[in-house]
Amino acid sequence: FVAGWMILLYHAYDVGDYVQVSGAEGRVRRMTLNSTRIATRDNTIKLVPNRKIWDDTIVNLTASKARRLELEISCAPGNDIERVESSIRELLAEHPQILNKPKPEVHLARIGPSEMVFAVQPWVRTENYWPMQRSLLKEISQRFARDGIS
Repeated sequence: FVAGWMILLYHAYDVGDYVQVSGAEGRVRRMTLNSTRIATRDNTIKLVPNRKIWDDTIVNLTASKARRLELEISCAPGNDIERVESSIRELLAEHPQILNKPKPEVHLARIGPSEMVFAVQPWVRTENYWPMQRSLLKEISQRFARDGIS
């Protein structure tokens, strides 16, 4: 009961939030003083005792209005670094679902023998996080093809 009160008192999460707690990840469906019911991505229901949750790390993925995507984009090492960064920055600046503040980051993360890897870190509204995670990879690939980046 104490753990349930602590979760409520500290507003660790609410019904509808997407969380990672005690090895479970999903959307909070119901909370009682004893347990929290979580629906996983495949809609499996997990009933997690609040005492286990309170004794572990609580990650609330929907607590903030914006989240930063963490993408790694690879291209052939023969491409011009400035051109690749410019192509990605243009796409991000034009995209209606990418937030301007905080400013998106694009930089060369590492160079390997067969690829250059760029870190692409735009900010999006939390509700757009997963759709943008998937669609932005495709859009960058299409932009590379358009701009002649291999």
